[in-house]
Amino acid sequence: MNKRMIFLILAIAIFSILSIHPIDAASNTSKFSKSMALDYLDNKTTGFPDNAETSLSFLALSTNNIDVTDRLQSFLQQNPDRNCYSIGNCRIKDTSFALLALNTLGESTENALKWLESKERVAKTQGDWLIQIFSTGSGRCSIMHEDERKFVDVNGTTHQLIFDKKIINFINIKQDLNTQINNPLEEFEVDCTNIGGSTIISLLRQTGDEYRIIQQEDTNKATLKLKDICYGESSCNKDDTFIASLILNIIDKDKELPTFQYLKDNAISNLDYSILYEITNDERYSDLLFQNQAPSKSWDNDIFTTSIALFSFRNLQDNRVQEALTWLKSKQKNDGSIGNQFETASSIYFALTADVSQISPPGAGGGAGGYCGDNIVQKESGEECDSESDTIKEGAVKDCSNSCTSTCECAQVECRVDEDCLPGKQCNTKTFTCFSSEQTFQCSSDDDCPSSYMCDVVSRACKPLPKEDEKCSSDIDCKTGEACNKITEKCIAKEEDECGNNICSNQESESNCPEDCSQQVEKKKSSFWWVWLIVFLLGLGILIFIIYRKSTKQEEEQPYFETGEKPRKKHHPKPGQQGQEGPDYEQYYPQEGLEQQIDKSIKEAQELLKKK
Repeated sequence: MNKRMIFLILAIAIFSILSIHPIDAASNTSKFSKSMALDYLDNKTTGFPDNAETSLSFLALSTNNIDVTDRLQSFLQQNPDRNCYSIGNCRIKDTSFALLALNTLGESTENALKWLESKERVAKTQGDWLIQIFSTGSGRCSIMHEDERKFVDVNGTTHQLIFDKKIINFINIKQDLNTQINNPLEEFEVDCTNIGGSTIISLLRQTGDEYRIIQQEDTNKATLKLKDICYGESSCNKDDTFIASLILNIIDKDKELPTFQYLKDNAISNLDYSILYEITNDERYSDLLFQNQAPSKSWDNDIFTTSIALFSFRNLQDNRVQEALTWLKSKQKNDGSIGNQFETASSIYFALTADVSQISPPGAGGGAGGYCGDNIVQKESGEECDSESDTIKEGAVKDCSNSCTSTCECAQVECRVDEDCLPGKQCNTKTFTCFSSEQTFQCSSDDDCPSSYMCDVVSRACKPLPKEDEKCSSDIDCKTGEACNKITEKCIAKEEDECGNNICSNQESESNCPEDCSQQVEKKKSSFWWVWLIVFLLGLGILIFIIYRKSTKQEEEQPYFETGEKPRKKHHPKPGQQGQEGPDYEQYYPQEGLEQQIDKSIKEAQELLKKK
């Protein structure tokens, strides 16, 4: 058979196979059937064994209105104490998912929570634990830890503390109290009943320049509970800690997670970033996830990881999220499953309930909607708008485009930018209202402050965010009481404007303060470097030219054994004989003007140096 005919037949066969079985994930999506996936789970779920895949199957089925009552009873009968799961082989992951299923289905979770607490381990994360006492009165407070009591004096005017004869803003538990965190739970009793006025007692976590309020009590006496933990059998287990933290956050999103710092310090995978984004809503983690999104549009080509990522992105309108959802749907098999039972249950519950963007929180009644933040306006529950649904066309009560608040109410828009406000006022884009820079705002976090302001945890007052790259050219560019540093182009306090502080201000010069303005002198002294550079480049060019001329001369003079001719003798024409025929003078000698040109160039460079 002709070779061309064989190739033609093979090409037709390959084309036919690709036509019948397309490899594009998007084409597989059209075949996706959620009902088939639920049928697969319904047939697989019996209530045995009492592990993570059974718990997740209960969640996936129940949130899609499939009754699991009888199977749930079989599940519970295996483990009447409901301490941990699976019975006989208790594991943190299985117990965490069982905890979520029991909570969602209205069953008791007390024993499971206690067992999980028994697996708390000291994390020993980086950072400092601080106690802050903020009071309008002055006096002495006591701090009791275990059997040791220490005292601190509070100044209600400066809002500073005096501890061990030092003026401080915070009491550092490790450094000032000399206390090591050796237990999953450490308690500190702060008693300020002897001082008058109102008092706020707080426990804070400091990591670098970041402060996080862990506990805050508006009282004169409080017990601060310090928990810096992870989960594990004998030591910290990262995977168990991330899964347990995700589940506990879903059950009670408003409760501070004692594992938070450990999660931040140990996040290294896309699953970790997905869980942290769900817990914190910090865009740093969503940015990392989108950077790491695979060419297939999944995360790690893993069904469970992609499902958790999609769950964390459920309120985000983004094509990349929809592409990941398309990939997940393309993984469905002919029997309706999406991977194994665990993967099928996790994908339906976390990602495919109401197609991600409308997933309702577990325990909110199953279907889409039903809570503020689901992007569906529930008028019967008093919502005027909801997230992106902020116009009448999108279902809102009235048009309040881009001004729907976190409580699903249309904000009264006074301004959107500073220009909408009267002179001397700024626009708070969080509330769409104008405010004066002279106004003071009390705060416990940045959320309490206007836009472009931050919360100062020391004074509990909102302060303007520092402006970056702010430069000055004269004192006019600076505020009252400041002067412009001509070298750094930064405004400095005038009390710093003195000779000998290494700052050259407008009032100083090389003559009256050379030690501060010596940088300018050095600049002038070093301004002739470019002359030496020109001389060097000129000499280098001349050297290259000479080498080039010599090499071309040698190429022109061919040896005797190559040409078969004797080399001609060098001929020096006599005066008056330049026009006579004879050997080519320039063939053997460089032009006489070359040396003169070199001498001329060197002399010009020397003259240039003398002038400078």
